[in-house]
Amino acid sequence: MKFTSSATVCSFINVENKDTFKVNLTKPDSIKSEILIQNIFSIDRLGKIDTVKERSFDLTKYGFPVPPVVKPELFSSKGSYQLKTVNEENRNYIYLRDLKGNAEVMITEFKGRLKRTKWTDDEKYLFVAAGLADSTLHNVKGELLVINTNDKKISRSFIGPEFNNLLVQGNLLFFDQQFEGVSQITIYNFVSDKIFDEIRIPGGCGINDLFY
Repeated sequence: MKFTSSATVCSFINVENKDTFKVNLTKPDSIKSEILIQNIFSIDRLGKIDTVKERSFDLTKYGFPVPPVVKPELFSSKGSYQLKTVNEENRNYIYLRDLKGNAEVMITEFKGRLKRTKWTDDEKYLFVAAGLADSTLHNVKGELLVINTNDKKISRSFIGPEFNNLLVQGNLLFFDQQFEGVSQITIYNFVSDKIFDEIRIPGGCGINDLFY
């Protein structure tokens, strides 16, 4: 799946229903720089573009829509698990609580803040994006954890400059990350533990917004 446009400055991805998601490509008008033009692509689960819509925004009058603040999801979809965080001496400790089995396991600890969480509908996986503080690794500001709730442990982790947004569609996790300083969208199959695809376009792209 590839989208190319030399003038594109941003793309958004959001789920419309279980079989369709949207990709919004936003670019400045070639004549009036204060106008942003957004093309909205509706794509089915087979990767076929169904419809294309267009809308525009006047930055001087209305600004540009800002994604709402997303609060971490602390409870799984069916209420079987709870994500619990404890802050002690500037460190965050992440616990996974099995509410049905009345058990609790510490998964990991980090120095930073919890940014995003996402559960799968079957409650088998939990994804946690954290912002790291005082990292000893060069240019590393974030970590993305893939937690297997059955095993109650981390099955995989990604580290990088930053992880901003998470989106689950079937067995695929869409997440923002950076490649050579440019924001991109990575598609990860968490069941097979493989990178399925990457979306890269000139100027960068993101699920909800661009970040640098």
